[in-house]
Amino acid sequence: MRSRISLSTADRFNKVRTTVLAFIMSIIILLIFYDSLYIGGGLLIFFALMYVYVYGNLPTRFLISDDRIVLDAPFKKRIIRLDDIIAVRLLENEDIKGLVRAWGSSGIFGEWGYYYSSRIGSVKVYARRSKNWILITTSKNGKYIIAPDDPEFINYIKE
Repeated sequence: MRSRISLSTADRFNKVRTTVLAFIMSIIILLIFYDSLYIGGGLLIFFALMYVYVYGNLPTRFLISDDRIVLDAPFKKRIIRLDDIIAVRLLENEDIKGLVRAWGSSGIFGEWGYYYSSRIGSVKVYARRSKNWILITTSKNGKYIIAPDDPEFINYIKE
């Protein structure tokens, strides 16, 4: 198998959503700063660290090599071994309905973290995009949802 790479960039929806959330947080911080410098400063630091943490854990690209898929994030690379994969499929809108975040982030740079759905079960989500979600089921490490820019990426996984 040849190595394949797909970037993972935010789509327009997630860019707008991230910007709107940053704007709302900025207004809240400014209002609190006006009343209390210490609380406002603390919130500013908290929100800045939260944005950096989420950005650093979302993959910026996905790589397929001979034996693995690498979810390449600035802070950590996660590896899914190809021989551990049981099933791969493209998710439909119906599959995503009812997806509930147990821990992670929804809205800042996309979707990231641990989620649960009655249709899918427990799943780790790494998606900067709102479409082309791929569900990868493994035998040892549970389920993953990734959202590469390249819609053909699912075919490379299946090869």
